[in-house]
Amino acid sequence: MSEMQGTVLIVDDERSIRLSLRTILSNIGFEIIEAARGEEALSLVRTAQLDGYCSTSTCREWEASKYAAQSARTLRVFRS
Repeated sequence: MSEMQGTVLIVDDERSIRLSLRTILSNIGFEIIEAARGEEALSLVRTAQLDGYCSTSTCREWEASKYAAQSARTLRVFRS
């Protein structure tokens, strides 16, 4: 098991994508929080201590708000 690297929010509406990203990122030491929808992701950004996020989603609410989340705190971004 790897040393904990931080907490990453995975945002995607496809469960299989979230599961794949969870597997990869947790194997290299990240704690994972998941959101299937933009509204859920926004709620988590407001309440969770995040070190970064990973999104393949083009969810309109998430895309529009990710910039507000970045201004609130510095996040490492992983995009595919």
